[in-house]
Amino acid sequence: MREARILCATLLLLASPALAEPARIAHVVDGDSVHVTMRGERVKVRVAAVDTPEISHPLCPAELARGIAARDFVRALLPVGAEVDVRPTGRTEKYGRLLAAIVLPDGRDLATTVIVAGHGVPYRGGRRRGWCDGSQ
Repeated sequence: MREARILCATLLLLASPALAEPARIAHVVDGDSVHVTMRGERVKVRVAAVDTPEISHPLCPAELARGIAARDFVRALLPVGAEVDVRPTGRTEKYGRLLAAIVLPDGRDLATTVIVAGHGVPYRGGRRRGWCDGSQ
């Protein structure tokens, strides 16, 4: 838990507020992917520094259930139309989505909030965690 907080705090320091872009939530895909509207365009965003269970291609029923819970948690935080700050950190290679920190309307970091609530784990890239071993 402490590692997650440090990782997310570091990410927020690196993602300068000067680079933050105001956006509105268009759709929450899952616990670590959202669509936002910014600069008049719909943009697919991969939330930086967090990994959540898969919904679209789960490896087991437990992963699907955890993925739905993570998605619903994020949807409760970010209803359609919610204003957020998007702080780009790069692009994911595989899907070309914008990789970014998202700051909730109340100023909290989305990744940290998801991790602290137990719906995700810190993620720095590379191999993603399995969710079917029962340890999460």
